[in-house]
Amino acid sequence: MPDLEVRYGEPMDRLTRIGGVLLDQAKAHPEWKEGKDKVVVMMMDGERDGISYYGYDQDEEGEVVQDLFYYLYVIAKANGLNLQFVGAEGKGRG
Repeated sequence: MPDLEVRYGEPMDRLTRIGGVLLDQAKAHPEWKEGKDKVVVMMMDGERDGISYYGYDQDEEGEVVQDLFYYLYVIAKANGLNLQFVGAEGKGRG
């Protein structure tokens, strides 16, 4: 697995800059509920990837992972698959 560079607050490359624009568009929507709505944007170009998110507390990043696992589960279920995750510690969802 390659070394991962993590940066908060500022996009670090082309993909996270695009992700930042998409986050801004979501937040600008008239139906956006600040403090309630959350958004995650995953960008990939075959060589690099990036993830941008908004609405999560910086010290609660595990919630982002939990939500991503939940949506993988939902996508699998919608396609007739049974995807199961086994947590090492903490509480699960779904």
